[in-house]
Amino acid sequence: MACLDILDISAGASIQDFGRRGWQRYGVTAGGAMDRFALAEGQAILGNGPDAAALEFAVRGGRFRAVDSLAISTSGAQMDLKVNDVSRRWRSCLLLRSGDILEIGYARRGFYGYLHLPGGVEAPKILGSRSYLLMAGIGRDLASGDRLRGVSDRIPGSLRSLSPNAYLERRAIRAVPAAQIRMFPDRMLRDFENSEFEILPARNRQGIRLAATRGPFCLDDGLRVPSAAISSGDIQISGDGTPIILMADSQPTGGFPRIACVISADLDAVAQMPIGEKFKIQIISRDEAVSELGRMRREIDNLRSLAEASEAESAGECALLRHSLISGAIRGDEYELD
Repeated sequence: MACLDILDISAGASIQDFGRRGWQRYGVTAGGAMDRFALAEGQAILGNGPDAAALEFAVRGGRFRAVDSLAISTSGAQMDLKVNDVSRRWRSCLLLRSGDILEIGYARRGFYGYLHLPGGVEAPKILGSRSYLLMAGIGRDLASGDRLRGVSDRIPGSLRSLSPNAYLERRAIRAVPAAQIRMFPDRMLRDFENSEFEILPARNRQGIRLAATRGPFCLDDGLRVPSAAISSGDIQISGDGTPIILMADSQPTGGFPRIACVISADLDAVAQMPIGEKFKIQIISRDEAVSELGRMRREIDNLRSLAEASEAESAGECALLRHSLISGAIRGDEYELD
């Protein structure tokens, strides 16, 4: 079985897939990968299925030792990547041999990076998902000495890669009107659309606090809004007028007024913005948001055809790893004809 031993790992690293759907009515948020497009990229590069889980990092990865020969892929934020102290290409499939040291360093572009194992990272499936959800007590923190196991030991027929995606550079974020937008006076709404926002250090998988060049966006009766269901991407306004974008692990319900909701097609770009990044928010129609969601889903469906064979490794190496090698020998029956 494909395995990696964890030698060192960054705080907050967790196993994530696309999350658990249909449980929010019972108080369990969907959770899942902060950057769903990046998760799909890594799956496409390695040939994993859409329900495969990956290891998610924030800002920095860690160090790992290959237990046996295996193939891996990486995706998401552009992070420093080395195998046995030799730099390797990010967003690609790599072959590791027993004893190889894999090192994933700091993000140079973006915030969340992903490490993929064959068939996905093995973890208990709870409520239909392998995603770690701290606030619900599902899963556990990873630590040095733990072993990551792949669901399979499949070696791909070729090593593939993807070019960096332009959404990592997006600084114009689109949103639709949220449930309580009518509570905000026209002047405040104009300030919101004309403001430049900045990602503050107060951020995690639950939400991202923003500083604004205009505002604050306080409401006199903002603290008397009845609690209602939360959607990922909702921009709620706290009691002191601070905008907070609610992310994958946000609470199922909330009582702060919500002025807008980042569209699903742009939420991955928000997740990847580093601390201190500045951006604008544009309010669009729900029809436009639905159209952009459809476009994103088509892009995800097309990722496998876009993945190109890497020049870094030869197909012959893939073929060798699919055989049981012992001191350089093969079984001997690989090419026998019936």
